[in-house]
Amino acid sequence: MQTITFIVIIVLVIMVANSVIKGTNLDGIPPTEYTPDVAIPPGATILEILESLDMTQAELAEWMGCPSNVVNEIIEGERAITYQTAIALERVLIHPVDFWMNLEKNYRTQQDYTKCPQCGGPTEFSRSVPPEPYWCEKCEEIERNRPNVVLTDDLSG
Repeated sequence: MQTITFIVIIVLVIMVANSVIKGTNLDGIPPTEYTPDVAIPPGATILEILESLDMTQAELAEWMGCPSNVVNEIIEGERAITYQTAIALERVLIHPVDFWMNLEKNYRTQQDYTKCPQCGGPTEFSRSVPPEPYWCEKCEEIERNRPNVVLTDDLSG
């Protein structure tokens, strides 16, 4: 019985080692990278954690050592999470600084890609790599109707 168990363990170790070397999972399928369509505002995550802890925004602000309006503005998405804020959140809510900074980065990046580069109006999120900015309907219509002008230094006609 011990021999069979030992053989099974050796086979499993070889399979895992082989998959690590090949960069695949145990089925031989390469891992896929998950890229979500939506970035969650950091404030929504904070609010969810506060609810699970039965903690108020005012209590969080007190524990963080900041005014309660700062916490409220972060939750409402009006204020970005800075490195210092992330440190304070880590100390109170246990989640690491990188967690908060990545939430903030992902959310703000998506916000930038969902704004029209011309007027700042709302657009669809570009999933292309590298991301191509989408124009809002108004600016796209203006660009589509713009006459094609060829600039040249040749003044001879």
